[in-house]
Amino acid sequence: MVSQGPLNVTLPQDLADLVRRRLAGGEFHSAEDVIRAALVLLSTDIGGDDAATIRAKIDHGWEQARQGKLIPGSDAIARWKSRQGGSGPTDE
Repeated sequence: MVSQGPLNVTLPQDLADLVRRRLAGGEFHSAEDVIRAALVLLSTDIGGDDAATIRAKIDHGWEQARQGKLIPGSDAIARWKSRQGGSGPTDE
């Protein structure tokens, strides 16, 4: 049975560093906010894709990050909001 309470997750170093960079950039107020935004984006972006397609999208995103092809969090939020009709996480 899956617990209904909060989850504690240990991130590999590369993901922990990514969270820290986003926090340092000022786009988010907490690590939880970074993870929440990532999960919301993941859940809305994948739609009906199968597991292999989802993995390929994630791998593509990580490769872009490794190459330094990142955008400011506020830009990502604005793009997400435009796809969602104006609702979504705050960029304050």
